[in-house]
Amino acid sequence: MTFKPWLDQDVPWLCYKSTKNNLVYFTCNKCASTFYDALFEKLEWKKITTIDVDWNKDFIFSYIRHPLVRHRKGIVEGVVNFFPYMKKVFLDDYQALKFLANVTSVEAHSFSIYRMLGDNALKIQWIPIDTDLDHKKETLRMLKLNNETIPVEIENWFAEQKKQNESTEEELKLYNQLSCMPVPPEIVRYLDFDMCLYDKVTTPPPHILAKEYYQRRIKDLLDQGMNQIQAEEIVDQEVYNNKHTFQKTDHA
Repeated sequence: MTFKPWLDQDVPWLCYKSTKNNLVYFTCNKCASTFYDALFEKLEWKKITTIDVDWNKDFIFSYIRHPLVRHRKGIVEGVVNFFPYMKKVFLDDYQALKFLANVTSVEAHSFSIYRMLGDNALKIQWIPIDTDLDHKKETLRMLKLNNETIPVEIENWFAEQKKQNESTEEELKLYNQLSCMPVPPEIVRYLDFDMCLYDKVTTPPPHILAKEYYQRRIKDLLDQGMNQIQAEEIVDQEVYNNKHTFQKTDHA
């Protein structure tokens, strides 16, 4: 393996492993980690680290959100936890806030996925938490498909759980101000791998996109006064000639 000094993939990052099969959950900070840690602790999964994972045989999964949102939330948490006396400075001083917008990391909460895992990130089944997908239902579906038994009482408890670790008013204010800042080139480069990964995870396959486009375009033409047959003929021709635009909802 080529040594890459900017990576921390040899750090023993926290994971949970099923005691019944090869399912492994990788804890990804700022991606509902407290919420899902609680689930797998209730299921009595064993705490392990990424050092213990068999990256070729284990089925590893985790959760992902838009990298820039995750990064900025991580920066804010790092400031709050380690430099609480600086919160007011960043809130009141534009130049200080501009400096913070250029910081790649304060501590582990703002580490990029690539920094933590390197290319092993490509071996993880990522579940987005900020799209139209119900990540709770998707988690249960994925566990059951992999023969993980979930007691009814735990499934009911999980269904009723709400978002945890709510931000304070001051934290939200700092995050919102940071989010209004231009994204510096250094941050773009730092998150490049994560953005590609996120786009890959959240972009539906072409046949799904085509189906969504077809239904939406038909509705638009019907709203314009065409009948069903006329609308279908036009959309069929557009799809055949590749004269359509697929758009993904922006959840950033």
